[in-house]
Amino acid sequence: MESALRTMNSKPRLMSFTSTTCALVFIAIFVSRLFLLMSAGGSVPFWDQWGGENSIFSAFENGSLTLAQMIAPHNEHRIFWTRVITVFLFELNDHQWDNQIEALISNIIYSLSLTVPVLIASVTGQKHQAIAVAAAVTLMGILPFGWENTLVGFQSQFYINTLLAFFAITVSSFGGARYRTASCLTILILASFASMANGVLTAFTCAGVLIARGLTQRDLLTRGLMLAAFVTLLGIAGFIITPSPPYHAQLKAQDFSEATSALMITSSWPLFPGIGQLVLLVPAAFWMLIVGRNRQTQADYFFLGLNALGMLNAVAIAYSRGHDLAEVTSRYTDTILPSSIATIYFASRLIGSGVHGISTPFIAYGSYIAVVFGIFGQSYLQWPKLEERAYWLRMSTINTAKFLNGDDEAFKAKPHGHVPYPDPIQLGKSLRNDGQIESLPTSLLGARALSGRYPATARRCHVASDSKNHFARVIANCSKSTASDPNVVSIATGPLSTALMLFRQEADTSIFPRGKPISAPASSANRCALDAFNEQPTSRLPLTSSIDLPIKLSGWATPTRFNLYKLSWTELRVIFSNDAQAYVFETGHLRTNRPDVADFFKNKGYTYSGFDAYIDPRDLMPGIYHILLSTDTDLNCDTGHVVKINAPTIPFSRF
Repeated sequence: MESALRTMNSKPRLMSFTSTTCALVFIAIFVSRLFLLMSAGGSVPFWDQWGGENSIFSAFENGSLTLAQMIAPHNEHRIFWTRVITVFLFELNDHQWDNQIEALISNIIYSLSLTVPVLIASVTGQKHQAIAVAAAVTLMGILPFGWENTLVGFQSQFYINTLLAFFAITVSSFGGARYRTASCLTILILASFASMANGVLTAFTCAGVLIARGLTQRDLLTRGLMLAAFVTLLGIAGFIITPSPPYHAQLKAQDFSEATSALMITSSWPLFPGIGQLVLLVPAAFWMLIVGRNRQTQADYFFLGLNALGMLNAVAIAYSRGHDLAEVTSRYTDTILPSSIATIYFASRLIGSGVHGISTPFIAYGSYIAVVFGIFGQSYLQWPKLEERAYWLRMSTINTAKFLNGDDEAFKAKPHGHVPYPDPIQLGKSLRNDGQIESLPTSLLGARALSGRYPATARRCHVASDSKNHFARVIANCSKSTASDPNVVSIATGPLSTALMLFRQEADTSIFPRGKPISAPASSANRCALDAFNEQPTSRLPLTSSIDLPIKLSGWATPTRFNLYKLSWTELRVIFSNDAQAYVFETGHLRTNRPDVADFFKNKGYTYSGFDAYIDPRDLMPGIYHILLSTDTDLNCDTGHVVKINAPTIPFSRF
């Protein structure tokens, strides 16, 4: 009786702990991703998004959208759920296209999916184990190693597939091998097929979980194996109907050796090949086969399924993208991440197992620490690529805005990424379609609005900006049209886009370092050079930019006394200085390989003296600035270049 009362009293406490833990994990992950989106993202569609969504929106607007179009392949994927979400948001936003709205919902989906393993660990495990899993999963959700899927709403298929896979593995782990379980699995697996090509792996993962359960739970053996065979057949059918575009053949591993090399890289992420496989596989095997062989739980099978899902995705990436593969690109890291989550869980299981000795604690603590440090390391290495993409988004936004206003040169002879689509000619034809203008993001329409060629849309909010303050702020009015003022530029904007623009303005964040006022710096005899300004040679004078645009600086500077490979201490500081004020931008510790500089000075210490630095000049006043570099707080090198920073001339482009 007393035992029953204790159990009844413990259930509310358990549910309270579980709900609190899951809520905190969700909030932490979503808020961090929201601020990353506000700091580095943009409303303009990027690359595949133009081709993948534009035709759907056009068909939706003219009433010709069909189910066949919704399930039609995009490359090798069927992205039905992504299209459903984008069309729904397009309608809610008064038929205005906005990548940030899509990315916001996409990140809500992923934040929810990452709470699933936390929920399983919290409900079924001890409190210390749940906390260990929750802490690690929160870090995995916050750190920006998978930034590409975070910033691009069109990539929601990755997150939708993850959520569906986690639900399907949960059903396989906790459900009985009966009709209800089979029906639920069938629905989830078919839904996964409609999310992206990797959805077929959900079926094979669930089959593996069912087989593992059947081998240890004798009452499930026959029915479990039958259900496993059924979902395997579903997976095979899904694989057969998955499109395989001929132009993707060049992306695949070309032979067995290349496939093996690629698999060593993908299956070890986030660690190095060889070590990574041990860290990601040994804890699960050690628990399931040795330490926990006689005390396995349904949660163990769930996390075993996560481990299998991550490894199957590693195999798929090695095969389909294995040609010349040197690293796991950002967009694919989220598909491999489940193996790291599973490793964290099994490490916590081993820690709480009560088994003494050397091997168990070594495997448990070693794998937990290795995965956490690996995730940090991958995020640090991805940071320059994240900055580069954020820079491209801003430059492509301003170039597209100029093109829409009639500047045909805006897309010509531009560096890679400065136009938001790989085929500028095709994009130009699409943008010159007057019927599409109203559906484009507000950030692209500022130049047209200045010239009075933007058509009003009565049902939308009105977002306005004043040229007298250099378009520094926006105001919104969703109840009536803005008052006529020759200095004010107003654009009819969808309600969701309006809300995000105002939020981004108040957040006032940037992924790029911003200038901090300092006293006038003195230059020294340090060596440095500025080779490129905004990806153009500095020999092309004059150097000019605008307060509302990030700046990319490339060159080299005297190495510091303490450096390790690409890491340099102290960090590189960029200084913009004139007679009125000086600003310092702390641009980080990563340096680039410059063997030409090392050869010139006949000094190997200059091998990693190069840099690609991004800065945000929004806090500067318009004017002409000298550009200085420093790798030491007391020594500044004058590059010999000056830059003219102008006031913004196109409103809304930073949104």
